[in-house]
Amino acid sequence: MKLINRTGQVITIKTYKWEDGLKSYDKSYEYIHKDQHWSSNQGFANAAVSVWHGRVSPSDFFLMAKNTLDPNRLIDAGPCSNTEAHIIRKSGKTFKIIHWSKVEKKWKGNSIKLGGDNDGNNANIEKGLQAGMILLSGLATGIAALGPVGAAPSGLIMGFGNLILFAFMPDNIQPPPPPNLEEIQDAVRKVVKEELDITEAEKVATSFEQTSNWFYNLGNLAHSQLQGRGAGEPLTELSQHDKQDAINKIENIISGLDPFEINLAHMNRYPEIARAILPAYISGIASSLHIRRLHEWLRRKDGSRITDDTLTAYLTHLNSCITGLDKARTSFVEHCSALIAADGLDGIAEAEVLKKLYNKTRCGEETLDFVDKAIGLLDGIRQDIQSDIDSLKRGENPIHFWKEEWFKSAETEPA
Repeated sequence: MKLINRTGQVITIKTYKWEDGLKSYDKSYEYIHKDQHWSSNQGFANAAVSVWHGRVSPSDFFLMAKNTLDPNRLIDAGPCSNTEAHIIRKSGKTFKIIHWSKVEKKWKGNSIKLGGDNDGNNANIEKGLQAGMILLSGLATGIAALGPVGAAPSGLIMGFGNLILFAFMPDNIQPPPPPNLEEIQDAVRKVVKEELDITEAEKVATSFEQTSNWFYNLGNLAHSQLQGRGAGEPLTELSQHDKQDAINKIENIISGLDPFEINLAHMNRYPEIARAILPAYISGIASSLHIRRLHEWLRRKDGSRITDDTLTAYLTHLNSCITGLDKARTSFVEHCSALIAADGLDGIAEAEVLKKLYNKTRCGEETLDFVDKAIGLLDGIRQDIQSDIDSLKRGENPIHFWKEEWFKSAETEPA
């Protein structure tokens, strides 16, 4: 049997055979210092455990009657399994013993049920998270790098196909293949059902993952047609068919015919739902910001103006996403903490074990550092967009959201 002292003080423990109601035979007698553990083979299946504050000398047990000891300083707990671990912690003036092995087994079993492995890692959720972070990082890199020094590649004709490539992967690296959408959606479905038991979050997560997957495929399509190897020469623009398909999708999203943007606005308002789909939520935010930016590029190519009002609307949406993601993170942490507290493990080292398990199963990573990174990237975008707004108000061209040099290149685009 293993006993772990999480009381914050030295305690004295004695163990007895559980079936020995009179406790006429004590198996063990030990002091356990704070945050230390004690292990001993009891020689029988279950033990009763008595605990006292501080060091209680043997004479207190053998020379004095037990009823002379302060009853508030004593607990008798059991049965405690000889082969498993138990935690002793404070409970008011006295103590309580928590069957740690049983709690840990319950949490791990639930993790496996939701698609995690023995350590809680949910590979398909992790793939979805990585895909969303790639989209967001690409957007942040593109916006941050397009200052006075940055520019589109020399001689590049900024037709729709190249706009997609430049938006998706501004460092001119081939877009990665999209992750397996079916696997990700299946993993999200399990987690959402366990967390909320409602279909709303599942539908929203599906919308986010499908849209980000579509954007991945659009990036790969543009790369294939403009830079891939095959029969004939590479194109300088997408075919009219591919171009129209993509524009139709973008317009449907922007206009609300596709529920994607409505779903995102809903998650920004309801963090208690968004907390259940954090990786998908990040994919949705990244996809939305990409698509809105690309839509404004297309409008500019067709003769529209990019004004301070244009970017102020973009910034308002961005701020709503940042606030929503931050609140969803807080809600996620609070919900996890409530589950840990329900098992009596809040505020002690074992709580961190459960947090890591919970995080990996539902988000693909042990910590929520990825959310902090996403918020940091979004905040960098916010600063760059605000800089562009200030430039436009001064009558200067933006240098992050869009560069006028692109428009001049686009004018030379072949019919």
